[in-house]
Amino acid sequence: MIAARLTGCAVVAALAGAAGRLAAQDSVLSVARDGCSSTLEVDHARGYLRLRTACGLGPAVSTEVLASLLERAFPTRRIPASVRSFFLGRTVDLPWLAGRMAVAAARSPEWDARRGRPREGTPSAFFARLVARDDLIAELTAAFAPFGVRLAPASVEKVLIARPAKIREFHDLDLSGVGPEDRVPFDALTWYRLVPIDSTRAP
Repeated sequence: MIAARLTGCAVVAALAGAAGRLAAQDSVLSVARDGCSSTLEVDHARGYLRLRTACGLGPAVSTEVLASLLERAFPTRRIPASVRSFFLGRTVDLPWLAGRMAVAAARSPEWDARRGRPREGTPSAFFARLVARDDLIAELTAAFAPFGVRLAPASVEKVLIARPAKIREFHDLDLSGVGPEDRVPFDALTWYRLVPIDSTRAP
């Protein structure tokens, strides 16, 4: 009798564990807009989200696409605390964001546009400060806000720096305000931490 009860408990535990794994399984979600597909990878084991898009999305459409992907990934609008970071990938995959980074750098007293480097510190540290500015990433912030989290910079790698003419050979960016001889940062591999806005985030 005791053995039977133990066996029954084991079955219940196994079923509960399987349900938990199904609820938190990894996934790759896609959404198409204007004939181009963007994806969001959800990796629960390593605790991160990864956006992939090569569509050259505009600012407003970026918000719509990312919000739609997050809605499908987390229909309860609660991102588990185990999902700790968001990997944007290359900044230049969102041309509007890369353009803003370049223009902001050109206007910043902390950036030496002639030499193409910050007056103090490293290009990565400088770029990390830019991608933390609310006025530059408002469209990304708007997509995450309904899910109770905000974006905080975690790290950036492989910062690319160039003059406008060189940048335009490969990318169609709005570089209004960047001088022709200015060397500015416009692209980097960018990670954000997902920080709770309030107590709505799931444990």
